[in-house]
Amino acid sequence: MEKENKGSEPIKTALEKALEKVDQMEAPSEEELLEWKWVPKGKQMAAQYLQGACDLPEVISNTEETGRDQFVKGILETLLENIRLPRSEQEYKTNELAMEGLKSIKNDKDSMEELISRVQYVCTQYAQHGLKEKEEKYNSMKQEFQTRIEEIRSKQPSNVARQIETESLSQFQSEWLRISNQFDEQYLEHLQNFRTQVRLIR
Repeated sequence: MEKENKGSEPIKTALEKALEKVDQMEAPSEEELLEWKWVPKGKQMAAQYLQGACDLPEVISNTEETGRDQFVKGILETLLENIRLPRSEQEYKTNELAMEGLKSIKNDKDSMEELISRVQYVCTQYAQHGLKEKEEKYNSMKQEFQTRIEEIRSKQPSNVARQIETESLSQFQSEWLRISNQFDEQYLEHLQNFRTQVRLIR
């Protein structure tokens, strides 16, 4: 039995309100239904490709035509997500594989070649020079912190002063995170531009 308020109008339960909202929602379009079904499948297939388990053009050609565009969209987004600033040899190899995958699913091969050559240059510069520069910045910052710590310790009584691990300090970690992110931003901007332009190529 519904509860009544002072104005004798029925008070709706949370469940009733939720059901009303569901009733008011528009039914998903055919395009949305295709996206929900095929984009995840495309993402899954791209993950398999990055593990060396499939040939993308062949898989795409064997996908039913009604969901092929959405399937390719899922592949595209996963490959783009996996192109990152390489901090290891494995990440560098993953980048190369993802770029080859992108080129294989795009029709405009010349435009893709040009874009890929640009982003390869950015990744190579980061791997060969950027990481080294970051390491130098890290060591310099660590030395600055250690100097400050030593100055503080020198002013404390010998029975109070204790050894402090610089890299374990929250102030050091937060400051390095800020500097590291700021440094990477100049490279990440190129990667983001690459992703945007790839999405526009047929």
